[in-house]
This record gives sequence, structure tokens and C-alpha cells, in this order.
Amino acid sequence: MAVKCPEGHLNSDGSAFCNQCGKPIPGAADAGSDNIEPARDSATEADAPPAEAKPQTRWKIYAIVAGVAVILITVAVILAITITGAVTSAQEEAAATAAESARLNLLSDAVGGCLLSPSVVQDEGRSAFLDNSGDDFGSGDLTIAQVFCVLDGLDTPDAVINHMSQTRSLDGTQSDTWNDFSATWTYHPDNGLDIIIKLTDG
Repeated sequence: MAVKCPEGHLNSDGSAFCNQCGKPIPGAADAGSDNIEPARDSATEADAPPAEAKPQTRWKIYAIVAGVAVILITVAVILAITITGAVTSAQEEAAATAAESARLNLLSDAVGGCLLSPSVVQDEGRSAFLDNSGDDFGSGDLTIAQVFCVLDGLDTPDAVINHMSQTRSLDGTQSDTWNDFSATWTYHPDNGLDIIIKLTDG
């Protein structure tokens, strides 16, 4: 398509200047510039440093990192509390087991300390029967000294021992408690002083 210069001369399409008068052809420079792309410096683009992250992006990253840190700290605290609780529970259970084992040995230790037969202790260490000998043959095989030896080994208070010593045959069954023990007893000249000692519930 032919284009005209300001003087009206016809020129071929795409001409920037008139071939006859040399004047610029209006619109030719603009039309040509539409199709011209600026040269790119590939080396400059390749070497250019990456654009800085936008502030909003940085704050998002900080928020994510802070959230992860909070979660990790929370998990660590929960684990620490759980482990501490488990250790404490195990220690308390071990202490309770040791204490109960020691309790179950109280009667055996007292009887053994008086050099008596282990058969005096019954119910897996939870009770003992002190069968004092009386006037009747076969009423019992423990002397009164052996009976009070066991009572002394159990830290029996003087009040309880006096109560036992003063019991008469007509008083029937008597009872008393101290520390970890309860005791019931009877006395008759024919049967002697017969005492049943039990561990109380811990």
C-alpha cells in the first residue's frame, strides 16, 4: 500500500522518508517502531542479581518459622513433662513397693530376732500367733519371756503391754492398736496368754 508524504508524493509502504522530497512521512516512524524490539543484553540479564523478596513475603516466612518454632517448643515441653511424670510415677511406685515389702518383714524380723520358729508368722507376713504355754499340757510352746520379746521387737507401747499383763480370764477377748499393728488376746491360766497380731492396712 502506497503512503504519501506531506507534499503528496507517493511512496512505497514502510518508507520513512519521501523518495522525492526527502520529507519524513507521518506515521511511518511510529509504524516501524511498533515492530522494532529493543535489543536485550543477555549477559546483563543473566548476571543481574535476583530481585529482593517483597516485605510481605519476608513477613510470611518469619511467621511460618515462628509457628514451627512454637510447635517444636510445645512438643518438647509436653515430652519433658510426660517423661518427668513417668519417672516420678515409677519412683513413687518403687518406693511404695519397698515400703510394703519392709512392712511385711516387720513380724518376721521380730520373731526371728527372738529366735522363734518362722511358723509363728502367718498370712505371708501379715499376722503372727503368739501361743503362750499355760498350765494345761500342750496349751502352747512359747514362754512369757519369748512373747514379750516379740512385743518388744514390734515397739509395742508400755500401755499395750500393761493392758495385756493385767488381762484376767473373766475379761474375755481384749484388743489394742499401735503403729502398723492391731492385736487381740485372751488370757486363762490353763491356756496362757494367747495373742494374735495383725498388720493394719497401709
